[in-house]
Amino acid sequence: MKKIFFLTLFAFSIAISTQAQVSRSEKSNQKVQSDESRQMHKQQMKDLNLTKEQKAQMKEMRQNVKNRRDAIQNDGSLSADQKKAKMKEMHEDLKNKRDNIFTPDQKNKMKQMKKEKHNREKMNKKHHGKKHHDKKDQDKKDHEKD
Repeated sequence: MKKIFFLTLFAFSIAISTQAQVSRSEKSNQKVQSDESRQMHKQQMKDLNLTKEQKAQMKEMRQNVKNRRDAIQNDGSLSADQKKAKMKEMHEDLKNKRDNIFTPDQKNKMKQMKKEKHNREKMNKKHHGKKHHDKKDQDKKDHEKD
């Protein structure tokens, strides 16, 4: 009886430890993705050749958005759906303001960069999905051999 109890306790502690490691690894992956996203954003802004005035306007706009986002997220009187709607509204407002800052050439360049990003993401999903299906097919074949 003691053996079963200790084995159960041991299995439970391993399960908890494994889950904690997975959580840390997911947070780490999110941080890496966030850092990569920031780097890509910086490069896009560089590629647009913004003037000093445009950079100042963008910086002010980002700070404004951060303040508004924090206010929305911390507003306890709003439901999750209301927060989502306000965030969507804020995002639309951001796009309109950004479009007023950019020149027509910069807008076209931004559209092109978004299209390229979309295509890269699409290819990554295709490649990842193919790998996933290939692994599933191989696992199925291996299982059939047994």
